[in-house]
Amino acid sequence: MPRDKGRLDLKGDIECAIGLHVDCGGTEGVHKVRDAVLAAVLPHFELAYQRGVMAERSKAGYRALRKREETT
Repeated sequence: MPRDKGRLDLKGDIECAIGLHVDCGGTEGVHKVRDAVLAAVLPHFELAYQRGVMAERSKAGYRALRKREETT
């Protein structure tokens, strides 16, 4: 599946996975399950992001660049 500028579509990927493997009552059911999955995983993503920002890098070697605050 082609991605636009390297961006992932988490919602779309979750919907596809649910739709292929779970019978949950059509589109509305898929969206309810998708929202529940997102609610469960987003706090983990946020904590991982915060840890990366605090360490100023990621495990993959990317560096977080922050502007230094000027002290007066």
